Amino acid sequence: GMLVQIPIEAAVPLEEGEYYHFQLIGVRVETETGAWLGQVVDVLATGANDVYVVRGPWGEVLLPAVDDVVLELDLALRRMVVHLLPGMLAGDEG
Repeated sequence: GMLVQIPIEAAVPLEEGEYYHFQLIGVRVETETGAWLGQVVDVLATGANDVYVVRGPWGEVLLPAVDDVVLELDLALRRMVVHLLPGMLAGDEG
């Protein structure tokens, strides 16, 4: 494969609340109670919604990119606040 790069200024403008996958890599993720989950290491494009792959102390956590889970995303601060649904963490059966 080949790597294709363009300046961000040449990218298609996105609507508010939309992000390019590359912008999310490295974002710090914490729960609404302030517990650190890790950093976004990948974004999986699924049919229904994207899924953020977060790696940290809990191992790999898969977070659906939906409003019920992602409460806040601040790219300037590189920070995402999430609400964990039951069973999202390994060993957590809810």
